[in-house]
Amino acid sequence: MGQYSGAWEVVDVFVKDSLAFLADQEKGLVVVNISDVTNPSFLSQFQDNGNSVYDVIVEGNVAYVAHGRAGLKILDISNITSLREVGHYNNGGVAWKIFLVKPYLYLVDKSEGIEILDISNKTAPKQIGLYAGQPFDVFVRGDFAYVAAGINKGLEIVDISDPIKPKKIGETSVSFEDSVSVSVKDDYAYVASKSNGLRIIKISRARHPKVVATFDDIGEGKIWGIEIKENLAYLACEAQGIQILDITNPLAIYKVGEYSEYPHGKTFNVKSENSFLFMANFELGLEILQWKTAPPNPVESPYHQIDSAILNFNDSVGPFAINAVLGNETLGLNLSLFLDVGLMSPVNITAEAPQRINPGDKTNLRIGITAETSYFWGHFEGTIKFTTPLGSSELFSLEDVNIPKFVKLQAFKTFIGENIVTDSLVYPLTLWSQNFMNYSLSLVMSSYFNVTGSSIVTGEINNSATNYELEWGQDREQLIIPLKVPENLENAYIIPLKNLRFEIDDLALDLYYIRFDVIVSNLIPVYSWEINISNFNLLPKEHYSLNAATSFFSRQRTNNTLLYLDGIYPLGTFIIVLNFSGNLNLPPWAVFLTLFGIIAMIIIPWSIIFLLSRRKQRRHRQFASTTENE
Repeated sequence: MGQYSGAWEVVDVFVKDSLAFLADQEKGLVVVNISDVTNPSFLSQFQDNGNSVYDVIVEGNVAYVAHGRAGLKILDISNITSLREVGHYNNGGVAWKIFLVKPYLYLVDKSEGIEILDISNKTAPKQIGLYAGQPFDVFVRGDFAYVAAGINKGLEIVDISDPIKPKKIGETSVSFEDSVSVSVKDDYAYVASKSNGLRIIKISRARHPKVVATFDDIGEGKIWGIEIKENLAYLACEAQGIQILDITNPLAIYKVGEYSEYPHGKTFNVKSENSFLFMANFELGLEILQWKTAPPNPVESPYHQIDSAILNFNDSVGPFAINAVLGNETLGLNLSLFLDVGLMSPVNITAEAPQRINPGDKTNLRIGITAETSYFWGHFEGTIKFTTPLGSSELFSLEDVNIPKFVKLQAFKTFIGENIVTDSLVYPLTLWSQNFMNYSLSLVMSSYFNVTGSSIVTGEINNSATNYELEWGQDREQLIIPLKVPENLENAYIIPLKNLRFEIDDLALDLYYIRFDVIVSNLIPVYSWEINISNFNLLPKEHYSLNAATSFFSRQRTNNTLLYLDGIYPLGTFIIVLNFSGNLNLPPWAVFLTLFGIIAMIIIPWSIIFLLSRRKQRRHRQFASTTENE
């Protein structure tokens, strides 16, 4: 949505109304106007003697600032363009984090510990208690402080019922690297352990906290900050941006979203306000994101794929002509070709949903887009004639010499994305091959193209219960669609994904050259020719209309452009069917296994009974036979 890059080393952010307060290691406290989230602007700044700011909390017209070696600063922000210091506290340590529960402020000092300050008098805050250590973060609730205890330590639980004499009553350090951030919800503490991931700790028994779950799917990232809102946890994962987790069930958390500019940027903290996410990015400043739909609903059941479809996009221009004489009278090639050029992109759409869905549920859909087999193609028709020192060949059609009519000019991973720039040298393609005596003679074509432009996929869900405008801006992107399933349905909920389309901006296939090589014995090139866009001519009027000719040139961006696309290109509609839990459509293999299991459960017991009965009868006959013989 927006970005403010005027702050250089942002490590935290606090959002209040239309203001963002940035904790910046280089510039101190920076206040930014975010009334227009697409265009944040500078308002004011506060810094004491060049010291870093690591955290800030705002309440009313007062800002509490963890100002590093300058200690705690208390600022009057009633005039937001002219911040004024009204109080301070400094014991010579490093003010790192703040947690505010009036009348106390819990100041995390990385060199001293948790300092408990009485801020009843803002002009003269005073320490009343100290929990010694080298912590990184604290979360206070009721009579307990939950401390991320720092390097090679885990979570420590401190009894602060007497703030003058805080005392540790419980801890856990198993499987921790460093504990650097902590947040608490219900009976669980969520502790960030940098590259070791997230640890979920049950704290219902404060004296015996226990790690009950972990989440470490963070790639190359390190978790530095945690924000919890309702049933979602937002993790600031440094180089991996942010990860968003559904923590409805703390014992089975899973990822519902992510945002990363890897390898650019380092996210150290994130705040969620309304539908916006505010990222404190050490290298890129303040970044403002928005859910493309709405924050997802909590979901307890695991996801599975419920449907997929391939919608084919195909657009072309032509025909136009290539008339070229390559080489000379001794060794040459006469080409007369009719050529259509197009872009083919199968767009694969997948829909995922929780395994258990019933009428009235609040749930989420995951709809993903991939287009990884896109390619530009050429359709050739025409004639070819060879000139050699032994004379000229007759005039062959392309079919006579087995030159394929349909050729992939360039294949590439995807053309979904912003500001695509791709140079591609197409792997040589053998158009024709013939054996002469003990030698083989081949005609090989290679080409060099450049693709530039932008393309996104858009669509909409619009029915009586749900209305979303959807946009996929990159390949493999997955959108999360919150849904409220109507209550008056019996078997399934049908959701049409309408008006799927490519919105293409200035996408061009520029031709540098097409190269033909005559190769002997598949190794030795004996002659080469190149043609470029100057060899492409309009066909005579009898081949196609003047309007088609005009259309071709109107779709050229430069003199080298072979194919140019700009505008909206429809893809179609995708129907999603959510079957309710009692009416799941199982795949054939699942049906087979289910039937096999039922049959086995019926047959196996009776088979055992039958075999035991036969064995008993056999023994009885053997006994009777023995008795008779005696």
